[in-house]
Formats: sequence, C-alpha cells, structure tokens
Amino acid sequence: MKIITRKGFVAGVTLLPAFRFTAARAEAGVSPAEARAIAKEAYIYGFPVVDNYRIQNAFFVDKTPKGVTKVFRSETEFVFAIYRTQVFSPDDLDNVTKIQAGYKVQPLSAFLGQPAPAAAPAINFIKPLTPAEQRTWLEYFNI
Repeated sequence: MKIITRKGFVAGVTLLPAFRFTAARAEAGVSPAEARAIAKEAYIYGFPVVDNYRIQNAFFVDKTPKGVTKVFRSETEFVFAIYRTQVFSPDDLDNVTKIQAGYKVQPLSAFLGQPAPAAAPAINFIKPLTPAEQRTWLEYFNI
C-alpha cells in the first residue's frame, strides 16, 4: 500500500475545485421526433464503436490451441513467413538440409485435425485512378 504524503494530499485537495463535478440529468418532455433523432444518432455514432469492440474481441482474444507454444500475431489476415537457417561453413550444409527438412507450415485447421474453413470470397479491389482522374478531387471520392 502506498502512503500519501501531506504535500501530495494538499496538492490533490487544491486541484479538486478545478474539476467540475456535475451530474448528468435526463431531459423531461422529449417529443417522439426528438427521441427518434437521439436514437438515430446513437445508432450512427455509437453502434460502430460497440460493434468494433465485438469484432476485435472475437478476433484478438487469446484462443491458443493445445500444443501451440508460440503465437505470432498479425494486424491483418495476410501473413508472410521469411526464415533463414544460418550456415557457418560448407561443412554445415548437410546439417542445414536436415534442419530445413523439419520445417513445417500448415493451416491451423490442419494442425487441429479439423476440416478447412470455407474459402474467403474474392476481393473486389477498386480500379486504380488515372493521373487525370486524380486531379479532379470530387470525383476521386466517387468510388
């Protein structure tokens, strides 16, 4: 337990008036149109935040399966592995070949002995704009 000093206590009490503690009050007499407008704004601005938390939780919560000792996290679903086996001299080549033969890369479903998930739909990338199209900034946002 941390003990607060007299100096720290006085400094904290001195700063209290700087924080204005006000209670939020509900407004009485809201019309149905105003209630609809408030609900619409809450849905437009609040729902994406809440839904983002739901998606992030489902994607990033630690679900490390048994038998996996190390997990490499990626910010995207596109991951590339580049590895290297160090060779000190030409005499190491036989050992390196044995080590490289032990490398194994497989999807998580294969590791778990489960059927592979359905293939993701093809990505419909936006056609790149020409330099002439980029000059007209209003049309640039008309995707």
